[in-house]
Amino acid sequence: MNRDDAPMIVDVRNPAEFAQFRLGTAVNLPLLHLADSCSRLAPREPVVTVCHSAYRSSLAIGLLERAGFTDIATLAGGMEAWIEAGLPTIHDDVPQPGGCKIR
Repeated sequence: MNRDDAPMIVDVRNPAEFAQFRLGTAVNLPLLHLADSCSRLAPREPVVTVCHSAYRSSLAIGLLERAGFTDIATLAGGMEAWIEAGLPTIHDDVPQPGGCKIR
C-alpha cells in the first residue's frame, strides 16, 4: 500500500451491519456480492477491506487479487479492533426491531 494515496475503504459486511456503524469514507460492498461489484472499483487504486473481525475482509482480499487488484490490504482486527482502540465511526439512528406495539 502506497502511503501517498488515500485508499478506498470497502466494507464487506452486510448492509444492516454497515448501517449500525462504519468508517466515514467506507463504501458498502457486501462480500456475497463483491465479485460482481469489482467493476465499481479501480484495480490500480489502493483499497482497504474491512469487516467486523477481519475474517470476511481477508476473504475479500483473495477475491480482489483474482480480479487483478494489486494495491490491497485489510484492516487488521476489523471494526472490532477499530472501536476497541477508541477510533471514530459513523452511526445511523436505525430503529431496533420490536420497538413498537401493533394494536
